[in-house]
Parts: sequence; structure tokens; C-alpha cells
Amino acid sequence: MDSNKKELSSNVQFEIIKKMNVKALLIYSILIVIGVLCLVAYSTQENKTTNMSMFYMSIGAIFIATGLILMLAKNRHDVYAPTGSPVKKFAHFFHREDMEKLINLLNNKTFPNASPITFSPNASMRMNIIHSADKKIASVQLFEYIPHSYEPASKLFYYTDSEASDFLNYIKDCKS
Repeated sequence: MDSNKKELSSNVQFEIIKKMNVKALLIYSILIVIGVLCLVAYSTQENKTTNMSMFYMSIGAIFIATGLILMLAKNRHDVYAPTGSPVKKFAHFFHREDMEKLINLLNNKTFPNASPITFSPNASMRMNIIHSADKKIASVQLFEYIPHSYEPASKLFYYTDSEASDFLNYIKDCKS
């Protein structure tokens, strides 16, 4: 299997690729340019021991360092290839008594008519969700906490188009 494709189930795949984050790189480049300009302002000062000179040097060094670190660390992000939409990943925790209801809901795909479940940060069950920002795809899997790790408690569910949008709207309703 191609390393850029993530297999979600035995017969469904969606293509997630790493893409250069141009917007972030532009912002980081601007930070570096501002830092360089501050250092140029520092070097043109006749008396380099004044407070303003020290300010230019400090701010310049901080901006350059911050821009370089961010540029090296956060220059790529995951994108759903067919639409170019960024991919978001998150987890919600819920109580064990909602497990059967949630599995039935995920199997039957009746999200618009379902009553919301309650998420709780200290619950023993976890729902991992991966979706595109444009709500064209979504995948979800439920996990159960077995001492020291989370073990899969359901198969991986995969939704596209209106099913994905309905599922994500249901999750939004559960959070509010």
C-alpha cells in the first residue's frame, strides 16, 4: 500500500497526504524578515548600548529564532487529497453505558434523529475521529480503557459526503 494512503477498512481507503503549509510558511518568513530588520536597525545605531539598541537586538533575535523554529517544526500538514481540505484529528471521552447506543448509531447512520450522548474528560471510553475540514470524509473508532492502554472496542467506521457531515454535526451537538 502507498505510504500516503491510510487504509480505513478492508474495502475503503482515503488518501491523506502531507502538504506544505504555505500560509504558515509565509507567516514564519515575515517573522524572520522583521527580525532581520530589527538587527539591521541595531547595527545602524551609533551607540549600541542604549535601551533602544538593546531592544532592537533582542526583538530581532527572538523573531528570527521563533520564525526558524516554527518553520522547521510546522511546515507541513495533513490534507485530504481529492478536495485539498485539511485533516483534523481529535478524541472525545464518554461513559461505558453509552457504548451500545453509540455502536448502534454508528452502524445505522441515523445521526440527525439521535439523542446526543454526554462527553466527559474522565470517562473510560474514547472515540477517535479523523475528518476533513470540508466534512467530505470522516472516520471514527471507539476504544475502551484496559489498564495502561486503550484497546479497540469497535471496528473502524468510515463516512463520506452527507453521512460524514451528519456524523460531524451530531458530534457538535453532543459537545454543546
